[in-house]
Amino acid sequence: MDDASATYLDDWFKDPETTFVNNQAECDALGVADATLQDFTMYPNPATSEVILNLSNQGFDGLIVTVANNLGQVLESKELLENTTSIPLDISGYPAGVYFVTLKAGNDITTKKLVVQ
Repeated sequence: MDDASATYLDDWFKDPETTFVNNQAECDALGVADATLQDFTMYPNPATSEVILNLSNQGFDGLIVTVANNLGQVLESKELLENTTSIPLDISGYPAGVYFVTLKAGNDITTKKLVVQ
């Protein structure tokens, strides 16, 4: 026996009038997928004074948040060392326009567009 947890049957015979079909596929153990930064939401958007970044149900250690304007100039960059799921950003000093909020944790990077009114 190769696998002690498997059930093996001896003395099988093939009935010539019966067709056996086995459509069983092997799969790995099921688990919870890792959260990614792409799962984050940003609201309200458009915004006027504050925007909240929500990182689903799982935060990230060593998260870097960067806000850049449409010319690519970085207006704000901060590293959050705590494991957090909600990040408020004060944008009250930003002129109306389009901005890009980038989140980076390790090799995981994602950017979303923010409209300031």
